[in-house]
Amino acid sequence: MFLYSFHSSRNSTSIDGIVRLWDARTSQCVREQQGHTKAILDFALSPDYARVLTASDDGTSRVFNFQ
Repeated sequence: MFLYSFHSSRNSTSIDGIVRLWDARTSQCVREQQGHTKAILDFALSPDYARVLTASDDGTSRVFNFQ
């Protein structure tokens, strides 16, 4: 699952429960944040692209700060 932003970066989530921030220009992962024990099913970005809200198969929701 990928979400593209206007800031030349993209976020991804995966079955390992890790949220990743990617540099779209270089295709390099620039930051990872862990917090879920199961797959992340959905996510949304804040309007300023600083936070990611996630919903996981482990029954939790989390807010990750990417500032």
